[in-house]
Amino acid sequence: MFFKKLSALAEVLLVLALGNIIGEAIFSTIAPDSLADGTASEMSAAVYSGLLILLRLGLAGVLGFSLLFYRRRITPRQAGLTRNNIPLADLIGQGVVMGLVASFLVALLFFTHSLIPLGNGLPAWWSYSEIPVNGAFVVSLLSTSILIPPLTEEIMTRGYFRVRLVEDYGVMAGVVLTGLVFGLSHTRYLQADGMLLLFMSIILVNSITWTYIAQKTGSIIAPLIAHAVSNGIATAILFNLWVPFVIVTLSVLLLRKPIYKTIKMFFQDWKQDAQRSNVWQGLAIVVTILIFALIMLNQVGRSTTLIALGVFSLVVTIGNLVTEKRVAGRA
Repeated sequence: MFFKKLSALAEVLLVLALGNIIGEAIFSTIAPDSLADGTASEMSAAVYSGLLILLRLGLAGVLGFSLLFYRRRITPRQAGLTRNNIPLADLIGQGVVMGLVASFLVALLFFTHSLIPLGNGLPAWWSYSEIPVNGAFVVSLLSTSILIPPLTEEIMTRGYFRVRLVEDYGVMAGVVLTGLVFGLSHTRYLQADGMLLLFMSIILVNSITWTYIAQKTGSIIAPLIAHAVSNGIATAILFNLWVPFVIVTLSVLLLRKPIYKTIKMFFQDWKQDAQRSNVWQGLAIVVTILIFALIMLNQVGRSTTLIALGVFSLVVTIGNLVTEKRVAGRA
């Protein structure tokens, strides 16, 4: 049983790594030289930035869904790429509310930081508000924040990751671990900086919430909308538009009261899930891998560490696939 749980996380890491590696390889063959030497126009840079995200995360999603179908004949529709007979308006409304909640937490962090400096944050993020607002800015905002990342990340995370981890860990443990893996994929925020660490905490809370809603509805549409809304509003907050946003958000939250309802449902389901303790095995595996990666990084560098993790994940994944086929053959 432990090997099954290890293989589930190893497969998720392998899919994420292969998607990034293959996507970057394809991108390097089609990207113009002007991108590398810095002579590309702002519009061209914006378009190709979105294309890189689409290739890396899109291919990870394709690989993940291919494995789901190969192993269990699970189709993309069964993994959440559907409205699951729920009115589309309801899913969109739920997504908007979740996006407002997520953005409210970010706005609260920014407001607190304005009163009590919490850290330096991400320099590239702060400089975003200094970029001229023109056509290239709009294209960049859509391709690298509001459209392509939510679409590709939700298909990969709330679609493939969720289904794969729930399979071997159980519903609630799988939901929590999916949120954790997605949060930890944002490694740029794992720095000795108070604001970034708090921002990472917000990402984890939102990620677990969105995964839980995807599991309850059987659809990734609401999390996708939430992701797009929160990314878009986070940009607005950078332009100091948080005051009207907070007023609107508080009004919506008071009317819908989604926080209380979601938290109540989550803990009710958690108590009723007999497999919830599996989350500790998953956390132990994730922490062990992180410690191993940190030690390797200090000893042999980033490239060798990634290769070692990739080989390990590949061996475990292949071993699990072989084992499953043998068991299926005996049955």
